[in-house]
Amino acid sequence: MRTVHREVAEECARVLAIISPLDSAIQFFCTARGEPYELHASFFLARFGEALEGPPQHELMWRPASPQPPPFFHECHRWAVQQALGR
Repeated sequence: MRTVHREVAEECARVLAIISPLDSAIQFFCTARGEPYELHASFFLARFGEALEGPPQHELMWRPASPQPPPFFHECHRWAVQQALGR
């Protein structure tokens, strides 16, 4: 779980508090160059803590998750949001 804390700190400049793990997923797709890819993803129910020093690598954009999750680049991300909403 250290990886998810490090990634959120780097990309969002926030501390992360994990509430509980969600399920994992494997998604198969083709890259933009047509190469097959197997994405292994682990999902967590979490909340942001305090902001860290320094700028985030990405701007946070909050989107409503219900009644339907917004479109995502990877379908497994939409699936994970649906799993979290069902808890």
